[in-house]
Amino acid sequence: MNGLIRRYFPKGTDFDQVTDEEIAAVERKLNMRPRKRLGYRAPIEVFCEGLHRQGAASGGVAVFWLNSGQEAAQKHDRSCSTPSMSNCG
Repeated sequence: MNGLIRRYFPKGTDFDQVTDEEIAAVERKLNMRPRKRLGYRAPIEVFCEGLHRQGAASGGVAVFWLNSGQEAAQKHDRSCSTPSMSNCG
């Protein structure tokens, strides 16, 4: 994971100069990026599937930690049967 983060923020990056929005954008990109280790699924897909397995999807807990509702919902719609990210966990 460190290597992926370093692609966006090289070693020596002054994080006092990096905005929260820039960090959130990188977080979204990395959480939506398919990984070989996860069977070419994105971390958000695996996370959401875990919530479904635990039955948490019916609990109404918001999972918009990605700060990208439409992108996450589109990715989620392709990955599981719940119609939108707001219903996932």
